[in-house]
Amino acid sequence: MGGPTPYSNMLYFNPVAGGNNVSHFSYDLYFYIDNPNASQTLEFDINQTVGGDRWVCGSEFNFNGSGNSDIWNDLTGWRSTIYDCKPFPANTWIHLVRNVERVGNRVHYISLTVGDQTYNVDSYYPKQPDWALEEIDVVFQMDGDYKQDP
Repeated sequence: MGGPTPYSNMLYFNPVAGGNNVSHFSYDLYFYIDNPNASQTLEFDINQTVGGDRWVCGSEFNFNGSGNSDIWNDLTGWRSTIYDCKPFPANTWIHLVRNVERVGNRVHYISLTVGDQTYNVDSYYPKQPDWALEEIDVVFQMDGDYKQDP
């Protein structure tokens, strides 16, 4: 990442499955970052689309904006949680686990685990209507800062 355009991003999108027979998801990964102070946000999403409706389970670490861990509400956009976030240590593997589920017409953000700390998020938001694709996908997005530091 870098370049002249502030807040540019890189999006990694992976469709992994389809169908409506699953409703509970765990996004479990390890990652590291070499320049943690250059990130505006790091975003980790799980999405499921069934019958024209989409359940977006979006979460981000908003280091240089709200300073909190944020979750996605399809009606109003990003919503800050009560959990603050600081840039992660450089060149250190971070273990992240996000547990979410589709409950009727809502997304249920259950918990977030970072390293050995688990946060009980327990928040519900509505689904997104009128979506064409039928799939389950995972997303990772890096957002650069206002100077677009590499």
